[in-house]
Amino acid sequence: MGEHYILAITEVMPEEILDDAQMDALKNTLIISMLQVLSQSQHSSLPIKIFEIGDVVVKCEECYTGWRNECRVSMARMDSIMKFEDLHADVYAFLRELGVDPVFKRCKHALLIDGRCACISINDNFIGVLGEVKPEILEVLEIRYPIAIAEINLEKLLQSISRSLRVGV
Repeated sequence: MGEHYILAITEVMPEEILDDAQMDALKNTLIISMLQVLSQSQHSSLPIKIFEIGDVVVKCEECYTGWRNECRVSMARMDSIMKFEDLHADVYAFLRELGVDPVFKRCKHALLIDGRCACISINDNFIGVLGEVKPEILEVLEIRYPIAIAEINLEKLLQSISRSLRVGV
């Protein structure tokens, strides 16, 4: 599996997450908006489980404009005690229900705790990431509870499902 770049890793600093102007701009990840919603929802009864499906804009060397839209789904859980395994089980069940066999490998993401983060792939094709949000990010957002979050590229997921159906996997 090759290297995967998530633009939010290098382009968004924790203090910029609170900037509401970003909500009016193009997004390169759904994770930021998910954290903002959880920040505003933390006074609701726990656990809080949310998801978002939407387009993000990513760099594209082959594209005429140098950019393209990508449809993604993000899911998150916030609770008084939150573990990587809690969301991992949900994501695994979701993907298995769709008839694919996901592989989770340790990786790094600037917003997620090292060692509590995994890249998700299907048939050696990277489709997303999941993990626990770093405490310093939660602190910047004034979130008192731990969060596990995942983001999956729906287009790559659908391609993997389509390939699996063709080969009868």
